[in-house]
Amino acid sequence: MGTAEVIVDGLSLEVELGECVYPPLEDTTLAVKMLLRIRETGEKPRRILDVATGSGILALASYILLKPDTLIATDISPYAVEVAKRNLRGTGALVVRCNMASCIAPRGWDLLIANPPYLPGEDLLEDCDGYEVMQWSSPKALEALCRDISRLAPWSVVLVYSSLTPIDLGRCVEGLGYRVLLSDFLPFFMEKIKAIYAVKGAGGGEAPSSTSRY
Repeated sequence: MGTAEVIVDGLSLEVELGECVYPPLEDTTLAVKMLLRIRETGEKPRRILDVATGSGILALASYILLKPDTLIATDISPYAVEVAKRNLRGTGALVVRCNMASCIAPRGWDLLIANPPYLPGEDLLEDCDGYEVMQWSSPKALEALCRDISRLAPWSVVLVYSSLTPIDLGRCVEGLGYRVLLSDFLPFFMEKIKAIYAVKGAGGGEAPSSTSRY
């Protein structure tokens, strides 16, 4: 399937692609921009979890930009897991197959990243053993993600979602006590794709000091 390159503000990310794996698109670029902005705040998340990793490109971006001590990426698709393992080779990241973060223990995660399935996919053919449909549409997956965020209670989250998303992930995390500190969006003809960076219990509109919890 070849490779794909994403270039954001001078950062170049090249990853292998897979036939049954979601390729980097505009939503990926939006998430990478959010990680760049987090780096600019001076935050230094040491334990990062990338949920629904797909090709692994956001885990790769977080490794390059934020240099965590621990980096784990998950995906329910065996095709995505194999591709992500190749793309994250040499980073020390652990790639695990599971639904969202169901296999992850709540052990002081500093940052959870998720660009989960969010678009209607009823018209897609169920090829790739059904995983292609799962990567495009699953309200149950979004519900599971909200539950996982509640259970893991990461210090901060980066989430990407659409105005067509059946569950508003922004409201989900705000209901869990997170405050959105950074946001960005891309308008399209029929939808708006949004990325947010939210911190648990943050107040005053500013990110907490990067030395306050590590």
